[in-house]
Amino acid sequence: MGFVVCNESFRKRFETFWFDDLLDKIINEGNTEEFYFVSATNQLAWNFKLSFAERYFSEQNKPLVNFTISNLEGLVKRVFEATKPKNVGKVLSDSYRFLIFKEAFDRAKLQFFRQANEQVSLYVIRWLSQIIFGLKEDGITIDNFEKEIQRVDERLVNLPKFLDTKSLFEEYQTILQESNLFDIVDAINYSSNWFNDYFEKEAQTNRKIHLPFFDRNKTFLFFGFYDFKIPEIRFIGSISRYENPIAIFLDFDAENGPLFGNYVELIENLKKYGLYAFEVENENAETNVNFLKKYLFNNLSGKTKPELAEKICICAVENRYKEAKQIAKLCKYLIAIKKYKPSEICITTKAPESYASLFREVFQEVGVPVNITERFRLNSSPLVLSILSALDVVAKGFRFKDIRKVLLSFYFRFLKKSEQGWQEEIDKENFLDVVTKMKGLGGEEFGGKEYWLRRFKTRLQVIDDRISFLKATPYPDQMELANLEKERKQVQKAKEDFEVLLNYFDFDSKEITVEQFYDIILNKIIKRFGVLKVLESVVENLLDSLQEYEKYDKIAKIEEVEKDSRALSKFFGLLEEFTLLTTIRYKDKKFSLKELLELFKVVIFEERFQISRKPSYGVTITTIEQTRGIPYKVMILCGAIDGDIPRKYSTEKFLGKELGKSEQRHFENERLEFFFFLTNNQKLFNQNERLTYIFYPKRDAKREFIPSPFLFSLFDLFPERKDEIFFDLTKPIVFENTDQMEWLNVIASNVERNLVSLNQEETQSSKQFYDDINSIYFKKNEVNYLLENKLTDETFQFFSGLTSKPISVTFLEDYNKCPYRFFVDRILRLERPPVEMELFLTNREKGEILHIIVSNFFKKLAEETYQNGNYEFIIDLGNKKYVPVKLQPEKKDEYFELISRITYDILQKFNTEISLFSIDTEEFISTEPGRIGLVQLWLNYELKRTKWGYYPCFFELSFGMNYQDSLSPVDIDLDGQNKISLRGKIDRIDVFKNGENFDLLIIDYKLNKSEVTTINDCLRGIAFQMPFYAIAFMKLFSEKGYDSPIVSLLYQIFKFRKDNKRKNEDSTFNYVKLFVNSESSIRLYFNIKKDEATKDDFLGWLEVTKLNALDILKKIKEKRDFPVKPLRSKNVCRYCQYKSICKIEVI
Repeated sequence: MGFVVCNESFRKRFETFWFDDLLDKIINEGNTEEFYFVSATNQLAWNFKLSFAERYFSEQNKPLVNFTISNLEGLVKRVFEATKPKNVGKVLSDSYRFLIFKEAFDRAKLQFFRQANEQVSLYVIRWLSQIIFGLKEDGITIDNFEKEIQRVDERLVNLPKFLDTKSLFEEYQTILQESNLFDIVDAINYSSNWFNDYFEKEAQTNRKIHLPFFDRNKTFLFFGFYDFKIPEIRFIGSISRYENPIAIFLDFDAENGPLFGNYVELIENLKKYGLYAFEVENENAETNVNFLKKYLFNNLSGKTKPELAEKICICAVENRYKEAKQIAKLCKYLIAIKKYKPSEICITTKAPESYASLFREVFQEVGVPVNITERFRLNSSPLVLSILSALDVVAKGFRFKDIRKVLLSFYFRFLKKSEQGWQEEIDKENFLDVVTKMKGLGGEEFGGKEYWLRRFKTRLQVIDDRISFLKATPYPDQMELANLEKERKQVQKAKEDFEVLLNYFDFDSKEITVEQFYDIILNKIIKRFGVLKVLESVVENLLDSLQEYEKYDKIAKIEEVEKDSRALSKFFGLLEEFTLLTTIRYKDKKFSLKELLELFKVVIFEERFQISRKPSYGVTITTIEQTRGIPYKVMILCGAIDGDIPRKYSTEKFLGKELGKSEQRHFENERLEFFFFLTNNQKLFNQNERLTYIFYPKRDAKREFIPSPFLFSLFDLFPERKDEIFFDLTKPIVFENTDQMEWLNVIASNVERNLVSLNQEETQSSKQFYDDINSIYFKKNEVNYLLENKLTDETFQFFSGLTSKPISVTFLEDYNKCPYRFFVDRILRLERPPVEMELFLTNREKGEILHIIVSNFFKKLAEETYQNGNYEFIIDLGNKKYVPVKLQPEKKDEYFELISRITYDILQKFNTEISLFSIDTEEFISTEPGRIGLVQLWLNYELKRTKWGYYPCFFELSFGMNYQDSLSPVDIDLDGQNKISLRGKIDRIDVFKNGENFDLLIIDYKLNKSEVTTINDCLRGIAFQMPFYAIAFMKLFSEKGYDSPIVSLLYQIFKFRKDNKRKNEDSTFNYVKLFVNSESSIRLYFNIKKDEATKDDFLGWLEVTKLNALDILKKIKEKRDFPVKPLRSKNVCRYCQYKSICKIEVI
């Protein structure tokens, strides 16, 4: 059952009103040049042309020529180009239209949407633009705006909003008229008026009037539509007056108001323009399609049709990632087992942004080709972002954030002459590292490029002064000297590379025309920076290496290259439109580079681009609306959750009131989309041969999902078979009893093949085999077999080498924090994105600075003590002799002067030459009355602790490190059979000597208390640092002939809050105990009972830690087990740079 709406000419000329019958007639007669097909969407037009060409060739045995098809907008633009005044350009793109609206927003006198001096987001302005444009699409003009809005009985909800909306509408139209520009709605209205005026003029001649600019016999056939905007209806009405036949084919049942209410209103509106509406009856009124037309969403009578359920399957899955995985497995099954062509399968969704990247990944894994009709945002293209960042460098005064983006761009090459005379790239990594450490900001407010030249010069002078000072001292620190010399070379190189950059960025930023702006982008960036050469080399390399890839990998690689070329092509198209129209509007007016760039960014903000479609290639993945009328044999709907299907109705917040039937029309359109999804191949659907699969995820990382209410409306049509077609894939399924779910048994990837082979080694029976499959399906996410193919000998050697060389405790702790991140970072060794520069000193930098300050302070005092010979004992570990430092409270002023000099010397390395640096400095050494800095506070408490009798003796004691005075790595026996070689650096060890016995405090510095670990953490295998440092030092100590010492482990906190409730003495306030031996002299300060923590307890705890370490080493070396199981996901994952790889947010 359906309707055809046509003019008198069509009714007289054609005998049939069935669209398919008419197509057969056109193909049989071969007169395609007489017809102009108008489709609802571009996707439908593209597919229709392909299928029509195949049918035409099959019937006529010759290729299709003189065939015309477009969407309605394409027809309007064609007409407008033929009828427009000479001084008018083409119809505005959506992007330039948004720029016009942004200008209207800036000019309009607004009271609600923009407060004084408020910067309004482009997203808000875009939303307002859509509201105004929507009003125009609804046929509302400035003249009838207030009347149309107030036509509904309710009073205006918000008068200021309404007045601002009216002001925006007026300003937008004023700019269009002043600039002689037309958006698509104005173009439709202009064309409609032109056709009506032409008809009235020609009607006076009493001749038959045919549409100008088209053949006299041209027939217009509209198909795939279920709604027209008011201006579109006027346009159709204006051309329907002519002798050219016009017909609109609509497929609906007037009895089903909840589903087809829009159609009834649409036909009534079309009939107002003299068009006729005819109901077309199907020969078989009892078809599946007609049943859905009558009763879907309208089943109050309880009508059922159980056979509809035969080819429908609905599946619930855990999350979107697993949903994509199961859909990929299903497609593999349909193609490999059921012999469907990939192009006969379509996956559709209402949330393409949530699925596109997931489907690309999982389909590549299972080896199934896909044709994703994704529209990418132009302002997210890496190539386009690189070009915009290059413009920002000059426009915004050489800000570091912009320079950084440019240097990290894959598309730019900045060359200089090497010492040997050939061209080489500047050292980007060195430049970014140097400037990040210098905390350089740049920007117009600091002087632009002159700021950088001054910063490099100042930094080099600071380094030279420090080198001169050290060389003048009797015993200079050789390590510091070496580091300074190295830094000087790095800074000098960065300075020279920056001067090279200045030559590349030599374009004017003050007074330029739009044509000069175009020239800067084309010649001074794209050509000079080597963009085209980079893209050419990528293509050449791809062509040279294509034979190395599998078929579907080749397509993926080609698509990657095509994305850049399509983005650049779209970018040039917008740039040309921007240059042309802005020049027409402003003539020879000059702008600053910053002004033009901000305007152009607005244009790009709205634009999207798409890679080319691939005819008959791959599984199609697209939105529901793009599948309308395309007869796929298999339809798969994903993301069928409430809020997406149907989309939530958003009340009109910006307009100031809700418009009439807007909510009703919204839900009618949403229901229609679901109906068209179910019936898009009516022939197969009526024969119960069209396969329909619907998936929905139960949750994501943030919330639980509710199934789409449309599913329950579908269940109402066959309630007795609901349990037969619904499957919860989060629960075990008995495969033998579920024929519809046979696809779950498919081995879809190498991962699953390996898992099956592992299980089959132990079991060979058929029943056991399927049990193995079942087990794999529900447990494969618990065991992470990342290595899909058999490992090579070289790979085995690599894993063995990971644990055979000296390792740090960080190696073990990194695995425990997240095994997968460990795998990506330490085994795959993926390059991490450079760290973003922080304006203030980061907590990590503060901690490192405090480490250096207190260590240098003690080292200086230890050096003086050794030279004076004023020490109570000396410890020789082989690399050097260590003496204790005995602080004397009466020398507080002397100590403060020393540590202040050390602090200022170290902080000078971080001086950013901006006022914020003084804030960081004050945090260490405060000059403000009544305030105490971190260094001052540390010194005060250190002097209070002298009564403990423990003297600092070892500072940054290193073993297995690449330092001049480092000790050798320490070999540690883990269980009598396995050992590790350990390297590390102990912050500090304090010593109390009682006769020949030693009582040691191994101390680790922490900035904040939140960073410390507990004994329980060590026993659980979470923390290894302190127990292994204790093991290492005890072994070093005993190897030099010293008796086994008493060992306690403490954390010293630099930033702490004094707890007045604690009864301990002040000397313990900035300490946190990890383990205090009950035999230690300091046990009383920490309220440790005599038998609470004995030496045997300590040694037993260390043994457990060693076994935990052994377990990790076995997982790495033997099991190669790297699951996505972060220990504390909330903390570990928050700032992880690999979240986009592991997909933890969706699994």
